Amino acid sequence: MSRQLSKKVIDARINRLLDALNYTKDGCERHRPLRVVGLGAGAWGAVFMAMLQEMYAPAPELVDITVWRRGGRFVDKDDVKQLIEVINQNEPVLRRLRSTSVYLKYVSARLGDRKLTACDMLRDGFCLNLPNCPLCPLKVTTELEEAVYDADIIVNALPSTETRGVFEMVGKILKRTRNTEVPMPVVISLSKGVETRLEPHPHIITPTRIIHETAGIPMDHLLYLELILAFIFNFTSMQPYLEPDLHFSSYPQLRLLCTHVRSCTCGPNIAAEIWQGEYANARICGTDRDLRAALAEFIRNDNFVVWTSPDMITHEVLGGLKNVYAIGMGITTAATNNSATSKAVYFSNAAAEMVFITRLLSKHPEDLQGPLLADTYVTLLKGRNAWYGECLGKGELNPSMGHVIPGKGLIQGISAVHAFYKLLSDSRVKVYDRDKQQEMCPVQVLPLLCSLRDILTHDGDMIQASQEFITRLKDASATDPAERLRTENLYCAMLTRLPCEMTCIASPLPQQPSLPDKSVTSIVTANTCPPHSTCGSAPTKNKTQYSCINMDPTFPGSHAKYSKAEPDSEEYID
Repeated sequence: MSRQLSKKVIDARINRLLDALNYTKDGCERHRPLRVVGLGAGAWGAVFMAMLQEMYAPAPELVDITVWRRGGRFVDKDDVKQLIEVINQNEPVLRRLRSTSVYLKYVSARLGDRKLTACDMLRDGFCLNLPNCPLCPLKVTTELEEAVYDADIIVNALPSTETRGVFEMVGKILKRTRNTEVPMPVVISLSKGVETRLEPHPHIITPTRIIHETAGIPMDHLLYLELILAFIFNFTSMQPYLEPDLHFSSYPQLRLLCTHVRSCTCGPNIAAEIWQGEYANARICGTDRDLRAALAEFIRNDNFVVWTSPDMITHEVLGGLKNVYAIGMGITTAATNNSATSKAVYFSNAAAEMVFITRLLSKHPEDLQGPLLADTYVTLLKGRNAWYGECLGKGELNPSMGHVIPGKGLIQGISAVHAFYKLLSDSRVKVYDRDKQQEMCPVQVLPLLCSLRDILTHDGDMIQASQEFITRLKDASATDPAERLRTENLYCAMLTRLPCEMTCIASPLPQQPSLPDKSVTSIVTANTCPPHSTCGSAPTKNKTQYSCINMDPTFPGSHAKYSKAEPDSEEYID
């Protein structure tokens, strides 16, 4: 399968992208190729850059593709042995390496006569995290300044835990070397994960905001690319993913459903399948409509279709939340002996909590349906975070072993659990329960998140802890989670805003509003804003149980109004 584009298509895509980047303003002509630099070379990052390399290989004078990774990582002899077996079984790769005498390098490394590095492998088209999936050769550098000083597009393929450190260095390089007349580079982030910071106000920091904060890249130059789903054309191959009593012959509608059931955290297996040509979809999210449309076209190929969305916060937050609740699904799987009904109960509660949290963090969150729902469903069933939870439930792993598991890599859901719990348990973050007519921290209505945090701080018998997790799940299911977590006007702007984006105005507390008689219904009709609320919205006739209370972190006991330093540029229709 070839992804190569014709020069005519390449030229049209480049012109559209340069126009969106404002490089064609005032009739300026470029005398160098568009430079696309990937930072990090994990499975998905390497495959993404290899796809671009293959697509734009016919026009190296128009597009230059480079990958930066840290140097100095040597490859074990056992890994080289496995790699040689893969090479010998792949005739086109064997011919390519033999024609350039590169094959002898791997033979020498296998015999122990030389050291082979991960960078050497990547230059020859092999990713250390994808030993069974040869890619195309890539241009690789270990010098960060060489990679980014004149980059037009930077692809962040780093783990979320490394994003801050690397982009602090990127920011210093750009400040020192970048021509002030040249626009800042655009960054496409593939990274999932979140940080929580409690001062000067409680807020969550997604990877794109980490990049904005550390490197000074404008928010309209930051985009998030999320792999949404991959389609399976061999329907019978999906049977292992279904319950034993479900068959396509009995349920024809599953053919349509299961075209959505594969994906999404993009670990090594999914990355390999995408490289091998399996049809996949992704969304690129950002605030600049023209830029995200041009970039969607730039990275699109016949088997990798890219949609666009302005809702970056929802997609980034869900990217972290899916990993959080995937751990719980793994625990449920192990503790109930893979009970389908127990997993369904867990999924319904987890989905309700995820919706509650995204409505708290995003002004106009996209509904958890369609591709987002399919992505969430599969992430909770498969992937390294679900695997980790299942190992916890079986007592095979313990949280004290750390976040990095040999053979699996970083389990991002662990840090995400602690980050979301830390944010939503802060005393300055309140919601108002209209049923009980009292203020409370959001975690008080998120029992699964609390249970996950407890189990990840447990250092005893994990099998017993997992059974207690199931007991608490049953308690949480005593009421319908959709009713228990019904929300309206829940958005709390400060939770996703950096300090530089906030303006605080202190004012006296408003009077306690009169509330309708709650005896009318258990979920009170919200005709007024809750005490201390800054939602500023008109009275609503929708039924709701919780509303947000934005408390000022600087002046305790005061009513804080927050506004962004810049006008809101979000779009709601793409």
